[in-house]
This record gives sequence, C-alpha cells and structure tokens, in this order.
Amino acid sequence: MATIRELRKSQSTQGNRGTYEYAVTDNTSWTAAKALLLTTAPATAFGLWRQIPSLEYQGGGVYLCTVPYGPFQTPEDGNAEWNLRIGTKWERRQTSLQTMETKTIAGRNAVDFQKAVNVTKDRVEGVDVPVPTFDFDETHYIAAADFTTAYLNTLYATTGHTNDGVWRIFTAEEVLLLGVTGAPHDADLIKLVFSFSAEPTVAGLQIGNCAAFTEKRGWWYAWAATERQQDTTGWATPWRVFQAQVERMITPVDFDNLLLPNPF
Repeated sequence: MATIRELRKSQSTQGNRGTYEYAVTDNTSWTAAKALLLTTAPATAFGLWRQIPSLEYQGGGVYLCTVPYGPFQTPEDGNAEWNLRIGTKWERRQTSLQTMETKTIAGRNAVDFQKAVNVTKDRVEGVDVPVPTFDFDETHYIAAADFTTAYLNTLYATTGHTNDGVWRIFTAEEVLLLGVTGAPHDADLIKLVFSFSAEPTVAGLQIGNCAAFTEKRGWWYAWAATERQQDTTGWATPWRVFQAQVERMITPVDFDNLLLPNPF
C-alpha cells in the first residue's frame, strides 16, 4: 500500500509563492500517487491556494512530489467561471411601435401606412433598429474520466438548440447554445468553454395594426407579410402589413443533459 511522508524542511515560502514537498513510496502508480498527494497536501497554506503539483518518479516505486502554492485557486473538478457580454445588434423592422406624427404637403391628404416604415411604390423597406443582446460564456472543468464519447455526443446534439424548459433564470426557448470549445487542462481535468446567447420572451408583441400575439418566446421568429392596397388619397397603391406570424425555427432540447453547475 502506498505511503506518503512530508520531507524535512519541505515548507518554504517567498513573496506570494510557497511549496510543500513529499515522498510517495511503496511501488504505487502515478495516478494513485497523485490522488494520495492531493488528499494529504493542504488546500491552502501560507494564505495561498494549492496549485497543480508535480511528481517525479525516482525508481523503486518512489515519487518525489512538489506542491506549489500561489495567489489564485487552481481549478478542480466542478469548478466554473463565467464572462458576460450585454450589448446591441441591428435588426431590420418593417413596422414601428407607434406613428407619432404625420405631415403632408398642402392640399394632400395623409396616407395611413398602418405603422409600415419607409414605404415606396414597390415595397416596405423598413429600418434597422438597435436591439439588446445578452451573450455569455461559461468555463467548466470536468474530470477527464467523465469526458466520454456519450458526453461528447451530448454536446454535439445540444449545440444549435434552445432550452426546452426553465433553465437557470431563463424560461423555455430563451437560451441558444452557440458552441463548445475544449482542451485538456492537465492530466486529470478537461476545460470546456460553453458559449450561449439569450433572447427574452415578449408578451403582447404587436406588428403593424395586426392583433397582438399572446407571447413570442425568445428564439421564435416574428415576421410580417405586406400587400398593396388601393387608396383614395392620391397614393395609388400604398403598402401595408396585413398579416404577422411567429414561427419556431429551432428545436428545443433538455439543457440539463449538459450537467452544468450554475456558475452565477
């Protein structure tokens, strides 16, 4: 059975760095030696966090081990980090929320475009407007043993889909998994970075003068159909929105299958 002992004068510190030194003996494997080392070396020392240890095989079943300590906590299985990006993007809108005022030349009656914007003889041009965006990345560290083919297939099957139910602070179909990147962090951990984008659910959305929708869930798509209409005001064939629709374009899936702790 493997044994471990702390070496004489093993503890040293200088500035914001420190070390402990150990010897693991009795013909153990590298994996078993490291596991024993991590259960023995304190998680914090000198007011510092334990970092990734190094093990050097000396032969005869003996490993010399150095455990460094530093100012930052080294990742362990289940650790998570995040970063957030809240900004704007530009979207083309064919109708306004409200027509605030209309002016015409003398002797000309106003045309009711029914909130359509930038109307020409041929079509409704619309206008680009800023809309808020909510994107966030999460970094998770998982045990290398848990990064199986089945879990890799889960990541692939979930990418490009939305959440099918409540997930974190979000209701159904508000979060889209944009993608996942990953690489080994060390011999025991895999570092995975998940990129998400969120869209809020909107209740009572109205396009043009069509009746308001009960709701438009986050990643549902809203669009409007336009048509020519006869008008007696002098504009021969003005355009108007005559129908609005919301569509589900993305299949929702169970985000709980990602097995992610909430880092927020």
